[in-house]
Amino acid sequence: MNLKITEYDLKVFELFQILSKTEKKKFELFLNSPYFNTRKDLIRLYEAFFEREKLDNLKSRKDLYNFIYPTKKYNDADLRQVCNAFHNELKFFLSIDQFNKDSRLHQLKLIDSLKTRTDKEIFDRYLPQDLNDDFLSSTNLYYKYQFQLERFEFNSKLSRKDTNHLNEASHSLNEFCITETLRLACHFIANTNILKEEIQLLLLDFTLEYSKSHFKSLNKLNKFYYLIYNLNLDFENTAEYSQLKEYFLNEISSLEFQTKKEITLMLINYCIRQINTGKTQFNNEAFTFYKTGLEESLLIEKKQMSVFTYKNIASLAMTSGKYTWAENFLNEYKSFLPKKERENAYQFNISIFYFRQNKYDEAMALLRSVEFKDVFDNLMSRRMLLRIYLEKDYTEALESLLESFNTYLRRQYKLVYHKIPYKKLIQYVKKYIQIPGYAIEEFHDLIKTIRNDSVFPEKNWFIEYIERKNINRS
Repeated sequence: MNLKITEYDLKVFELFQILSKTEKKKFELFLNSPYFNTRKDLIRLYEAFFEREKLDNLKSRKDLYNFIYPTKKYNDADLRQVCNAFHNELKFFLSIDQFNKDSRLHQLKLIDSLKTRTDKEIFDRYLPQDLNDDFLSSTNLYYKYQFQLERFEFNSKLSRKDTNHLNEASHSLNEFCITETLRLACHFIANTNILKEEIQLLLLDFTLEYSKSHFKSLNKLNKFYYLIYNLNLDFENTAEYSQLKEYFLNEISSLEFQTKKEITLMLINYCIRQINTGKTQFNNEAFTFYKTGLEESLLIEKKQMSVFTYKNIASLAMTSGKYTWAENFLNEYKSFLPKKERENAYQFNISIFYFRQNKYDEAMALLRSVEFKDVFDNLMSRRMLLRIYLEKDYTEALESLLESFNTYLRRQYKLVYHKIPYKKLIQYVKKYIQIPGYAIEEFHDLIKTIRNDSVFPEKNWFIEYIERKNINRS
């Protein structure tokens, strides 16, 4: 089908395109159900969209109109109207489809419907019986409050003295508010550089004070969020980290899936932030949480793993010296990578795997076949090649790389401070290759300068390389 529908302001097609094949077939059933739709022209429009690759005769709005209304004269207003109606049905279908995935919401709407049309015996029969369970997710705490509120409102019609159920609803509301305040505070403080005073959460100060003084009586979920918040607030103080880690590993099985995933990622992000400040002991900590995420199936969504998660896990395993595990992981989880990025991401990470073991020829061959869309992967590749060329004494290739590396950095306007360490790398390598082999004192001076530079990547390797190649040799 050559008709470029979106060019004709038929924006409904954009929404239709995001549906999976399964969802499109479900939407077809939805449109063919008289309960939801009685318009045949909407079904014809669906056929035009769904079969667009086969309907080569549709090249204009008029062709589309004639396909929907074979016996009618073209009317642009009618076409806009049917597309608008189709758009509304599609939005309704998506909301219904999402509604059907939430059993708690089903129950809540059923209770709300029964509240005005039945007696207490029937109402209580359909009210969930597990309201007092410790639902370890913010969403479940919200539903617990809503169900208790429905029960209070129903019973208040029978007796105005029903304070017991009102107190239960009030307690659940308090729990939900504390949970959400702490959860959002964790996201604020972990993902931004703002100060505590700048967080726009009106109840935060009260919630923190209450959590501190009533810590033992908090539910498990609130204990998690409170401890994570404090760790990120006082980032230099890692004393409470061991307590949180032990608590997490003991209680992870009691968490609801999405909450388990959220807290695991919070802990991973905390460890990575610590690694980025030079605390290498957190390499193994982050790796442990990633392994937990794999074991609990938390890192795969819709049968896919992000290329960033894939790279981070493999890199941490290699940093911890677990090369066999890393190789098995890269091969086992390759099929979970997005199809368009799969081979490229796999080749790049395998090249890192070889590079970390000083298998430079294998790494170099793979790096030449990788296409880099991510700027940081590109930088890492050039950084690895620079080391390889130095180690292999490929002088001409090294000089060419230094120039192209410098040019690439100049063109990356958005990098700002990320450029600095790479510029230092280029600067020091250029300085190194200009020093005559007999000038031992100049090599010592360069090492001293590098050792005092806090933002230079590859510092330890480059110092060891200079000593091995030029000082210890003499």
